[in-house]
Amino acid sequence: MPKTGERAALAIYTGTIFLSALLLFSVQPMFAKMVLPLLGGASAVWAVSMCFFQALLLLGYAWAHLLDRTVPPRLALTLQLAVFALALSALPIGLRAGSAEAASDGAYLQLIVILAAGVGLPFFALAANAPLLQAWFSRIGHAQSANAYFLYRASNAGSLAALAAYPFLVEPLLPLRLQSRVWAVGFVLLGAAVAACGWLALLSARAAPAEVRNDPVAAPRNLGEVARLRLAWAFLAFVPSGLLVAFTTYVTTDLASAPLLWVIPLALYLATFIAAFRDRPPISPRVLSIAQPVTVALTLVLMEWDASFAWVLSCAAGTLAFAVTSLACHLKLYEQRPATEHLTDFYLWLSIGGALGGIFSALIAPHLFSNVLEYPLLLALGLSGRLGWRQPGARRGDWRLLLAALAAAAVLALAVAYLAPWSWTPTRRLYALAAFAAMLVAAWRWIVLEQAATLALVLAVALVPNGNRPIHVARSFYGTHRVVEPPGGIVRLLLHGVTLHGAEWTADARPGAQVRPRPLTYYHPTGPLARG
Repeated sequence: MPKTGERAALAIYTGTIFLSALLLFSVQPMFAKMVLPLLGGASAVWAVSMCFFQALLLLGYAWAHLLDRTVPPRLALTLQLAVFALALSALPIGLRAGSAEAASDGAYLQLIVILAAGVGLPFFALAANAPLLQAWFSRIGHAQSANAYFLYRASNAGSLAALAAYPFLVEPLLPLRLQSRVWAVGFVLLGAAVAACGWLALLSARAAPAEVRNDPVAAPRNLGEVARLRLAWAFLAFVPSGLLVAFTTYVTTDLASAPLLWVIPLALYLATFIAAFRDRPPISPRVLSIAQPVTVALTLVLMEWDASFAWVLSCAAGTLAFAVTSLACHLKLYEQRPATEHLTDFYLWLSIGGALGGIFSALIAPHLFSNVLEYPLLLALGLSGRLGWRQPGARRGDWRLLLAALAAAAVLALAVAYLAPWSWTPTRRLYALAAFAAMLVAAWRWIVLEQAATLALVLAVALVPNGNRPIHVARSFYGTHRVVEPPGGIVRLLLHGVTLHGAEWTADARPGAQVRPRPLTYYHPTGPLARG
């Protein structure tokens, strides 16, 4: 291919992938704003929506894999354009007739139905573009065709641009109806651009890809190796995706309920993909190997600190731990990429892991845990992944030593939680977690001890009481509600995350007294609700 033709082809493919990702990520906040009057601004609306979009992304990647591996290129282009044409029937984007207010017990299913009816088809059409266009580019004979993965940076850059532009430019300047129409125009233009990319792929010589200069992972030799490699791709995508939802839920419910706070973790998630999918990583593996245990240990300790400014430090440490863990996983994903003939297979398993991570944090964890325990669990999983790729000795590994260390750590954590001779207070709990965190940081060079310290720390977070043990905890679509009785036993508080929603004076209602608890805050006898 001539140099001029190479530059033009690269520009067309890069621009098409960028535009596709721009539309993919701009439709999410746009439709979320349409849904807002129905289900409100609960963090679960964002979490379930993200889970839905990840599942659709998985379907799109599976469709791209099917087109690339089972049908001729000309038919693949025709079928993808047919999907675009079918999606036009769902435009402009909007709530469909019959959307109604959802009761809290059916809110999860209600939101999924609304999303599927309103944006399902267009989103599915967009979802297939990133892997499919990269697969087409790998066959056009371009000098960079042998490593088409670099185009994934353009996809994530488009996503990041949409994420930054929507709250600051699109939403303030354009009404929702006009946003929907502008998006529909962009969708039609994208269909034409996809057709141009397919036409270029059909016209270009289908020469075999050149030898990859940046050493993708060697082709597996048997079915066992294939299975292990695919599971590794899925795991390395599962952890950052689950952390994205879990960390955002933690920040917006347990630290500060603020509009658009979810933008920061999502932007960091995309930025780690952009940074990782390149031949020269921005941060050396050695720096990451030190930073990851330090940031995780700091995060899990600062979660328990209740000083007036602790939420700022907790948010900063959690953001660093999330970014470092996600970058480490995505760097390893790029290192383990296969040759481009297996490109769509790689992205399919990446999307399987991402979808499972979102499903775990958004749909499964709220029914398993009464607090946001999935957040420290996923940070620990991110550290456990280091067992497979850090230090040659660790890969050979003495598994008996590892199991013994893990068992010892579990026994230690359980002993601290249940056999300590003193009563637990928030301060003592903080000191205990700080001691386990110090063990984790100190053991960063010894992978087996690091895994044991990580397990002990997470078990301590889950099991060690803090002296303000909730009387009642309930977690629903709208967040975690706790009834607590601070030391002294004279009041009870109803908390929704960090928001105080109710309190009652119980000092006169101790055993033997015939007086009902006296409501405070909203429901005080002299307050407006009582007078009304």
